Amino acid sequence: ESNQWQRSLFLLEEILIGRYGNVRSDESMFNLAMNACAEANRWKEALDLLEKLMDLAEKDEGRSMSALPFNTVMKACLRGSQPVRVSGLFKTMLNAGVKPDHYTFQNLLAACAKRGDWEHALRILHDMEAKYSCEPNVYTFSAVIHACDLSSRWSEAVYLLDSMEARGVRPNVFCVSSAVSACGRAGEWGKALRIFDTMGKELGIEPNGVA
Repeated sequence: ESNQWQRSLFLLEEILIGRYGNVRSDESMFNLAMNACAEANRWKEALDLLEKLMDLAEKDEGRSMSALPFNTVMKACLRGSQPVRVSGLFKTMLNAGVKPDHYTFQNLLAACAKRGDWEHALRILHDMEAKYSCEPNVYTFSAVIHACDLSSRWSEAVYLLDSMEARGVRPNVFCVSSAVSACGRAGEWGKALRIFDTMGKELGIEPNGVA
């Protein structure tokens, strides 16, 4: 419903002011409201809720935070065409002592793709494992290959696709299609055809409209 986000904010505010007796607001309640805001493309309201939750966590030693609300607000910012804010949220998250997870990095990489920053995307892919012990999966690889595709970085896209297979991570149709697209943008039709052929014979993936 179009007004679901408003109803979620109202209910959360009622809980915060004690209108429901001993019902205590927690991270999940905040996240539900943030998610409603994200779905309604209300990134500013989602960001305000995150700041309010962080204030509560700072004042209450028994209240801890996970990556979930940060990821939700990152999603809201991406939907609201605010990719730069995603990087800022990541720094805020680290400063708060919250450990990022796969969804965090997927959001960061999606923000890189929107900004056309393929180099930063490659650094994030490296750092997520080297610094944060978060092993890349098919979705993070897909996001980086997509960033390379949008910047016509065909050699990096092909390298990443090959790296996935070397690591035992099975590419999905989005990984392969983005690599084919990157090659096509750069006029590397031989590489594109090789990947296209591999997609059908070795990986058993049906090509989509992009490929």
